[in-house]
Amino acid sequence: MSGTTLLTILGAAIDNDLKEAIAVAQTVDAHLSVVAMGVAPSPPIGEVGAAAALTSVWLETRAAEEQALTARAEQLEGLLAADSVKGDVSDAYVEAGIIADEVGRRGRCADAIFIGPSLRKDPVLGSSVLEAALFETGVPVVVAPAGSPPDLGCERIVVAWNSSFESARALHAAIGLLPKVRHVHIAMVDPKASETDGGEEPGADIAAYLARKGYDVSVDRLAGMGLAPEAVLTRHASDVAAGMLVMGAYSHSRLRQRIFGGVTRSMLESPPLPLLLAH
Repeated sequence: MSGTTLLTILGAAIDNDLKEAIAVAQTVDAHLSVVAMGVAPSPPIGEVGAAAALTSVWLETRAAEEQALTARAEQLEGLLAADSVKGDVSDAYVEAGIIADEVGRRGRCADAIFIGPSLRKDPVLGSSVLEAALFETGVPVVVAPAGSPPDLGCERIVVAWNSSFESARALHAAIGLLPKVRHVHIAMVDPKASETDGGEEPGADIAAYLARKGYDVSVDRLAGMGLAPEAVLTRHASDVAAGMLVMGAYSHSRLRQRIFGGVTRSMLESPPLPLLLAH
């Protein structure tokens, strides 16, 4: 899609995540916006004399880390140029308490955010960046297994559908971001007919909407058979050779994780295939 901006945030392990972000951006000739992020130590607190000594060490540590982060950003610029990728690089040295604000501000100026496998495992940045990307930006988040960067030019997707606000947001984000999609599978695990939630034929309403837009749509009502919903969805996406599984993230409270009984967390920790998530 012309003019697409993909944001990625890198922690300490930059090489693999950057390579995967570049591969994702190249699938749709996107502009890749890279942020090298570091977490600043909290200021020292203590008795007056001790605090003064600690403050000196703290300031020296901050200065050294900021300098290293600037050097890392320059290195990233060189890597982007070497791959002839359209993009920009900046650095952000922030305290832990404002990671969400920083990610939110930057994410609102992108079409999607790619979170690489190394960052997801980062004990300091990982969960903070991921939750901020989902809750503070208003744009979809793309994740994938290590070594399998998602193809934003894929033609077939599976949408995990439960008629919720979040699943609708994810679907609309997907069809806006993925320019070559032609085949959409509306997948539901053990759906129940309801007058107030999907009607007597679950999935038929959203399928009709997509068909009017020209998509080839199938409604796939899947039997759970006692399996975890994420296992059913993953197997189905593999069976139909989908390029991406599209999901709403954290229906209702993030603490309750009610989407399909808490699928979001388990899928984020170990994505079995490329995922597009939106809240």
